[in-house]
Amino acid sequence: MKILDMHCDTIYRLYFEHTAGDTLERNSLQVDLEKLKRVGAMGQFFALFFDAQDPRELKEEETPWEVFTGMHKLYKKEVARYPHLIGEALSYKDILSNRERGILSSILTLEGGEPVMGDMDKLRKIYDMGVRLITLTWNNENDLAYPNKYQDFRELGLKDKGIETVHLMNELGMIIDVSHLSDGGFWDVARHSSKPFLASHSNAREVWNHPRNLTDDMIRAMADKGGVTGLNFCSSFLDGSDLCKVDDLVKHALYLIDKGGEEFLALGTDFDGIENSLEIKNIGEMEKLDSALKRGGLTSSQLEKIYNKNILRVFKEVVG
Repeated sequence: MKILDMHCDTIYRLYFEHTAGDTLERNSLQVDLEKLKRVGAMGQFFALFFDAQDPRELKEEETPWEVFTGMHKLYKKEVARYPHLIGEALSYKDILSNRERGILSSILTLEGGEPVMGDMDKLRKIYDMGVRLITLTWNNENDLAYPNKYQDFRELGLKDKGIETVHLMNELGMIIDVSHLSDGGFWDVARHSSKPFLASHSNAREVWNHPRNLTDDMIRAMADKGGVTGLNFCSSFLDGSDLCKVDDLVKHALYLIDKGGEEFLALGTDFDGIENSLEIKNIGEMEKLDSALKRGGLTSSQLEKIYNKNILRVFKEVVG
């Protein structure tokens, strides 16, 4: 399975939890290089994420920029430790080169725009540091936009700095991610982005009515612009239970394909960022999903699009 998963929080776990013996190569988490190699993955998008409202993660004397740069330092160190297993991918050509060398591609993302701090020079610096995708918000309001977590925020659009960020991300070649973003913010991105955008880890709202999921109109708007969504394994966004069931993943997958087309669906597991129980316990068990999607009637060609071709198309068009 040459999967290219668009979202995991593994770096967050390594940075904040300091579990003895855990490294990017081998750990007790849901994603590591050994598991990725075992399943035959093409690569992994690694998010730099922290909760800016949690004093344990953003201390009183720290700025969001300082936490971001600390996490970035750990990420760079971990990837550099295993050049025989993984290499950074700053462009589409890097992904192809890594594949030819037989190593994984690591694509760096930022979840939550707090480190930008409304400063476009900082956004340029974030790009120079290797980030190629930004999730504009997590669950907190920031200088760019509002999250979808709270009812009062859902119809609010991008702030002025958020619109400026969208334009500059288009110019730089950074992928805009609308997962967690308010509904109003989504539609502002759709209006202002000249390039495809994506939802790195969001499911279908019609299948399960959760604000983190996409409405049918959102699905169509993203698909019309060439975007994708990543199938999310968090059970809160699947059926509201405490267990991520493979059958529910298939249900959302088939619905998203039906509404957005077979070029619309990708993977966004949210591994190491979800607390619920899972039938697919880690990235190394993705064959369970493969078997279930085949039983659901998907062809090898369709599966290849879900696993890597759809996100590679967006990456090539936006990042270059």
